Amino acid sequence: MQHEFNVREITLFKTLSFLAFICVSMTCWAQTDTHESSKKSVSIITASSVAPYIIRENNKGIVSDLITEIFAQAGYTVNLSYASNKRLQKQMLDHSVDGAFNFPEGDARNLYSTEPIVTYQNIAITNTNSNITIDKIEDLRGRNIAAFQNASKYLDPEYADAVKNNEHYFEINEQIHQLYMLDKKRVDVIVMDKKIYQYYYQKVYAGKKNKPQHTLHNIFKPTNMVAVFHDEKLRDIINSGLEEFHKNGHFDEIEARYIHKN
Repeated sequence: MQHEFNVREITLFKTLSFLAFICVSMTCWAQTDTHESSKKSVSIITASSVAPYIIRENNKGIVSDLITEIFAQAGYTVNLSYASNKRLQKQMLDHSVDGAFNFPEGDARNLYSTEPIVTYQNIAITNTNSNITIDKIEDLRGRNIAAFQNASKYLDPEYADAVKNNEHYFEINEQIHQLYMLDKKRVDVIVMDKKIYQYYYQKVYAGKKNKPQHTLHNIFKPTNMVAVFHDEKLRDIINSGLEEFHKNGHFDEIEARYIHKN
């Protein structure tokens, strides 16, 4: 004989089903919330915002992407902030932030420094048709030069000596203008990092058929750029990630987002 549910049984069944659904939903929500709250964050400050390494407008760039993606693999989110050199030093030494990029080497004694994240390679650049020979820093003496801001303090003392008392020596804040000055023959030579040059060359001459021909003179020593942290574990995360990205080619993929290989 077929069993027939009465109204009370049906109502009870629906109520229990609804309660079971609520319990499952709450459990899933709690697990998701716990997962989200378990994500760790790391605060990093930098004084440099120079494309293509760090682009402040959108928190992108070669360095920004490397640091963010390495920490993401380890379950961290990165809070990137910008400051003057003086404020960067104060916030780092006051333990207001976890780490810093472009921190003065002399003040990093009690901090954990990473392996080089990127290497700056400054170069001298001339118009190829000018036939200027530059084999060493001394060859810059007496030339019309547009360099990046504070180049005479940042580069070798030999460079500062070569450009000293040169009335035709300029230091430019907006580095894209160095290319304009060179191509308009307002200067003989520009001095800047190679990747910065490549980045702006692409932006200025994209789609143009008759692109100017430049000669690159490699007369400066490379400079390794590191990050520093208070916590040794955070330093180790960056070092492990850099090693992995170099091995699997992801480092080159990040660079290719900003500098297209010819």
